[in-house]
Amino acid sequence: MVSELLHDACPIIALFALVEGPFIAMAVGAAAAFGYLDPFYAYAILVAGALIQDMAYYWLGRAAARLRLVRALLARTRLIAENILALEVSWRRGAALTLLLAKLAYGLYAPLVIVAGLSGLGFARFARAAAMLSPAVIGLWLGLGYGLGRLYGAGGRYGPVVVGVLAAGACVGLVLLTRHARRRIGP
Repeated sequence: MVSELLHDACPIIALFALVEGPFIAMAVGAAAAFGYLDPFYAYAILVAGALIQDMAYYWLGRAAARLRLVRALLARTRLIAENILALEVSWRRGAALTLLLAKLAYGLYAPLVIVAGLSGLGFARFARAAAMLSPAVIGLWLGLGYGLGRLYGAGGRYGPVVVGVLAAGACVGLVLLTRHARRRIGP
């Protein structure tokens, strides 16, 4: 059943790439390590999905910035009202670093990128940062999944145990990295 599902996995990967980031990239990397997928083709699909996601959230913020109702709601929401100025300044001063932290702040990615559009950050600057960072971040997660998949097969009877420990460590690392990025960006 798994081989049938993975036989035509490109549409599935493309769908999940638009919605999910790190975990689907690690799963695709592991599937590539077992020979179910072409890693280069899967990487291209994942990067395209990440870039589409970046641009969609950015333009959503740009469109929302034109609506007086949105600005009024932002001003009334205490958490946003207290932090939006700092986030806007962060986007203007260091778009690439802020985007990197947004990509690592799992769960806060969408609102943070929407703020990039709200802040009036130029599209060309945002697009350059996204084009530079999305392939690197996707490559990191895909490579991690690929490495864990290869280690699983190469480890003999201890392979599953080693991969399980490393995968748990990677998940804990992702959570800690996310918490650090959230503290760095948020209140």
